[in-house]
Amino acid sequence: MNETAGVRFRRLHRAHVITEELPERRLKGSSLKDPPLMKGCWEPNQKLREAQRLYEDQILGPESIANIGDVLFTGTADGKILKLIGRRVVTVTRLGRLPCGSREDEPTCGRPLGIRVGPNGTLFVADAYLGLFEVNPTTGAATRLVSGGQVVAGRKLSFINDLTVTQDGKKVYFTDSSSRWQRRDYLQLIMEATADGRVLEYDAETKELSVVMENLRFPNGIQLLPNEESVLVAETTMARIRRVHVAGLNKGGMDTFVDNLPGFPDNVRPSSTGGYWVTMAAVRPNPGFSMLDFLSQRPWIKKFIFKANVPRVPRITLALCAVDGLKLALGAADGPTLAMCATDGPTLAMCAADGPTPTGPEAPQHTRGTGHHIRVYTGPDPKQPSRKNPKPRRPAGAPIRGRPRDPRPPASSPCPPPQNPPRAPHAADVGPPEASQALPRWG
Repeated sequence: MNETAGVRFRRLHRAHVITEELPERRLKGSSLKDPPLMKGCWEPNQKLREAQRLYEDQILGPESIANIGDVLFTGTADGKILKLIGRRVVTVTRLGRLPCGSREDEPTCGRPLGIRVGPNGTLFVADAYLGLFEVNPTTGAATRLVSGGQVVAGRKLSFINDLTVTQDGKKVYFTDSSSRWQRRDYLQLIMEATADGRVLEYDAETKELSVVMENLRFPNGIQLLPNEESVLVAETTMARIRRVHVAGLNKGGMDTFVDNLPGFPDNVRPSSTGGYWVTMAAVRPNPGFSMLDFLSQRPWIKKFIFKANVPRVPRITLALCAVDGLKLALGAADGPTLAMCATDGPTLAMCAADGPTPTGPEAPQHTRGTGHHIRVYTGPDPKQPSRKNPKPRRPAGAPIRGRPRDPRPPASSPCPPPQNPPRAPHAADVGPPEASQALPRWG
């Protein structure tokens, strides 16, 4: 792999930012608008179910696709750049090094995301960890243009996502989704919801790297407009597409191209009719329930999940509820990854997104209530039984032997003592939340 001589950095003159949001607001948390009704042009259909499936179960996690004639190229989750010819799958190159396959190996294995074809027939690849590359599709020779993890204008390139190239190949524009979180930590990026994403420009002639736009929330897919004076940028967690001016009189400005999409946009690519294809990482059904919309209106829940989603969390069961909208009953989680789930209207439940929902008589009962009055039922971790030989349950109506249990929780418990003995949960209280309500995956 060839390395270019160092990259020089250039600080652009800050132009006036054309946007409907004030700069100070863009630095703070922002909530989503109500999703549009699924009517008219947003009405759901089944057309994609009629699509032909290609290379099913042959490639792992292809993110972006580029083509040279009938030959397709893509990057996969195991760090490879693949060439798809007819029914054959050929490895062009591997940008990182083995081993691959685990979360810990991802930064060294690499994760190719955006991929484009340059004017001279080479491939431009954006790797989330390793940087920008130019790859010869015939020989597999790869040249690193920009190194991932380096500091540009005071911030690290932590999550390089997508890229777009000018027709002459002299300029490459790419998105850095976060200066703090890596691709493997995208859930933390969603929970924190800070505007630390950027659009950057790489000049292939001068080797200069500059920041075009900053303070974006999860900038993802990027597409150069035909006049090459602006790029479209999918701001995923805000469910909108921005237009960032990268050249001309408005250089350094930004406005909204389309707002309040019915889903969370990922890649953006031109269509043959002059429009653009926009893929959605998750849908915002209306009528229906969207987890990210729910959390955007309740930042205190996002903060709690974000703080709990760390490796130091003890592996016990968690339940979260609001009592009269004021008091909270909190516990810890079964596993480091959490997801908020809605099971029945105002009913809320907290579950582990990376493991099965506990079941059985000792499983934690999900919360249920009416309006703002919600009760919480918790139980021991089913993976860690409290005793090796649990005693059988007392038959209904049998007398209680010995001293009755103290209903007060231990001093270390985060939950307040119950005011009234909880009622016995019924069948409607229990049930795993729908898998579709889990937080979406990106990249």
